[in-house]
Amino acid sequence: MKTTDMKGIKIISTHNTLTEAVAEAKIDLSYNESLAWHDIKITDQQVSKAFVTEDGIFYIYESDCKLLNKFEPFIHIIDNSGFSEALIFDKMIAIFHRNYANTKRNRRIAARNGDILTTCA
Repeated sequence: MKTTDMKGIKIISTHNTLTEAVAEAKIDLSYNESLAWHDIKITDQQVSKAFVTEDGIFYIYESDCKLLNKFEPFIHIIDNSGFSEALIFDKMIAIFHRNYANTKRNRRIAARNGDILTTCA
């Protein structure tokens, strides 16, 4: 039987927007605060949930499927690598290190199944 590595991340608080999570976590945005809040506001248009965790801020981004992303101010990366699967529990995010190819077919299957995909490892 093949085993799958899993990373567990403790959730401290859950929010409906990235804006709420960033405010709760008191992230230092002083490098360029107006640009950071502008980017957060744009990202929030696609965010369905955000989490302050022991490992930073994560959020669910709604596109053609649900994607779990880590918020890092002033860093914008589009990652075309494969996906892992994430599960969200009341107090924990579980990321299973499986490699699903980043294809339209796999994203369509994930969307149909309600799966959450992530490139966060």
